[in-house]
Amino acid sequence: MKKLLATSVLAAALVSVAAIALEDGPFTAEQARSGAALYGANCAGCHGARLQGAGEAPPLAGISFMAAWGNRSVDELYNLVKASMPYGNGNSLDVDSYRKIVAYVLLANGAKPGNAALAGSEAVKIGSVADGKAEEMSVDVGRAFRFPKSLGFTVDNDIRARIGWQQTRSSTFINDLARGGSSRLSDIGRSSVSMNADTDLSETVIFTLQGSRVITYDNNFNRRATQYVLSTVFQVQFFGEPK
Repeated sequence: MKKLLATSVLAAALVSVAAIALEDGPFTAEQARSGAALYGANCAGCHGARLQGAGEAPPLAGISFMAAWGNRSVDELYNLVKASMPYGNGNSLDVDSYRKIVAYVLLANGAKPGNAALAGSEAVKIGSVADGKAEEMSVDVGRAFRFPKSLGFTVDNDIRARIGWQQTRSSTFINDLARGGSSRLSDIGRSSVSMNADTDLSETVIFTLQGSRVITYDNNFNRRATQYVLSTVFQVQFFGEPK
């Protein structure tokens, strides 16, 4: 009886795992590989090298994308991309290029290539083949302190400082069982370090210093971009008697 019960529990567990496993994506590895280059040439200028979005261009990978598209179908995404992209110049690429770009977007959201090539008419729910997940690590540390007056500093109030570090990486490899090796389809990521410090100069004035360094990379195409940002803000508060 105990052996039968254990077998039943194991079978139930296997069924549960199978129920949440993602299906193979409706595209091939070659489509996604070619789509990465096409995306870089036609889409990355607005949507970012790692599909993170910028300004009015929405992200094409990650939680935000899956929230918007997880319950919609692959053919809906294909038709929208084909009709409106590149921005202001829809239908300007050949059909095969649009298929490859959509395949790359699916790949970047965790979908696994399958044996059938993407045609653009697949009524497959995106959430059934992709989860939008990527490797992410972050550290955030904050502390308040005062500069010693013995060093000549005259600020009496606490300086509230915070330092943060975040790294996101998404990479996909395809195993070739026949050749006993693997090939990398995508390897994109972002690393950032940020610092924020503020203090009260008076009862009505707050001074803030912010700085950050952001590195984005695409190892498949040996691309790397570094951005530095430094800004200062004076916040002045006004108080008045109510009329």
